[in-house]
Amino acid sequence: MTVKFRRRAAGVLVGAALGFASLTACSMNANTVAEIGDQTITTQELDQALEDAYADPIVGDALEEQGEAFRTEYLNDMLSYEISKAVAAEAGVSVSDEEIDDMFEESLQGQSIESVQEAAAAQGTPLTAEQMRMRIATNLVNAKFGEEVTGTTQEELSAEKFEELQKQREENPGQYSTYDVQATVTADQAFADDWAAKVNEQGMTLQEAVDSNPDENNPAGTNEVSSETVDGAQMAQNPDVLEQLQAIDEGDTGVIVQGPDQNGAFVYLVVTMDKVNLTPDADLQAQADQAAQQEFFQAGMTEAAAQAKKIDIDVNPRYGTVEYPQQGLPSIGTPNPNTFSEPEQAADPSGGVPGGGLPGGVPGGVPTS
Repeated sequence: MTVKFRRRAAGVLVGAALGFASLTACSMNANTVAEIGDQTITTQELDQALEDAYADPIVGDALEEQGEAFRTEYLNDMLSYEISKAVAAEAGVSVSDEEIDDMFEESLQGQSIESVQEAAAAQGTPLTAEQMRMRIATNLVNAKFGEEVTGTTQEELSAEKFEELQKQREENPGQYSTYDVQATVTADQAFADDWAAKVNEQGMTLQEAVDSNPDENNPAGTNEVSSETVDGAQMAQNPDVLEQLQAIDEGDTGVIVQGPDQNGAFVYLVVTMDKVNLTPDADLQAQADQAAQQEFFQAGMTEAAAQAKKIDIDVNPRYGTVEYPQQGLPSIGTPNPNTFSEPEQAADPSGGVPGGGLPGGVPGGVPTS
């Protein structure tokens, strides 16, 4: 999750704005990070969560190196999690801890949490198990809203899309197939016809046929035969070529004609069809699941964004301002470090900096860039 920070130019108007913000912000306790409905995120809670994250044996060091940027990311996760719970409660949507645990387990796909963390860290996006769980809970709320908006379940929608894909495959098998072929190219139809005939009538391989009568006018290397897999879905952009490709039976060799180009020239592809692979049901089901999930996700995010506007959300300006997207839950944007006096010092069992700061940083400090 990336938060962009904007530098503020100094000036009279900015100073006046900051002064006004200082007056209006004083209603929030300096040790409060955010208030979502009747829930409060305190500086101590945030600091303790960060200390726990930095102590993670797998990703802790990487997260600590990110410093203030990670604090903003983690705070957004906490904010989204609390908002999702408040939004669900406001809308009468039930989301149990058991459902979150089940969805978390399903998302791991049989992997351990540690292996998922290692994979994420290798991609440059380290995160803690607690972050995973908060994001899973937020996604579950989106899914619940998706069911309400669409009037169906994700499983039922996936089944409908699977049937649609099966029908499309039946009507357009060429687009739902891959083709294992050997192929070469020439600009001379006589060579193309000769090579195809030698393969089909004399039992030569395509490479043997080309070697027996090479096209000396071909650029260097183009008398070589290549083995490749052609995706029918991609070839659908050139329906004439796909139609000619489909006309070649397995074990046969044919000539596909392309052209003319803007200069009136033709190209002749000589193709030996090794195997035609119709997209299996398992792949269609995976496509259907992905499409249904995406539709639910978009519908749920839009509804969650609308419901979130009914929740009272206040954020300490030191940590940023609330931004409301058209889809999804609010997030924290531009911080304003000049609106509060320093938070009161409080006992910090984690050993971090009291009052909301990061270890090694200014107490109550705010991410800047």
